[in-house]
Amino acid sequence: MFSEQNPPVSGSLALIIFGSVIIAGFFASLGKEPQFYDFWDNLFYTTVFGFLPASFGTYHYFKGRKKQQILIADMKEYHLIKLASEKQGTLTAIDVAIHLKTSHQNAKAILNQLQNQGVFSIKVHEDGVVVYHLNDFLPERH
Repeated sequence: MFSEQNPPVSGSLALIIFGSVIIAGFFASLGKEPQFYDFWDNLFYTTVFGFLPASFGTYHYFKGRKKQQILIADMKEYHLIKLASEKQGTLTAIDVAIHLKTSHQNAKAILNQLQNQGVFSIKVHEDGVVVYHLNDFLPERH
């Protein structure tokens, strides 16, 4: 179906690792007896080639993770709407749990969240089964 793995952040991780190596080199050079100009040169190069890339990589890593989480949520909604349309506009938490390969509690939480967004409405049958109906579903089209 779809994957919830980490987003493609290899470039960000490469910048973080590169910057960290440069920063570690700077701190390792502090153990030597530096000349005055060596310290300031090293500090400048460490800032340009260490701190800035590491900061830039960290920023883009977390920005990419947030985008991926939004995409995953959108994909779940898409797949649940598609599943509901295949089942005459109705879903139960068990349907969602099986389809998303998740727990019953997690499936109920996802459906409740979509219900709060106005995607589904809830109806409880006389036997106690909670059924989620897809709003704006027209069965004759499907």
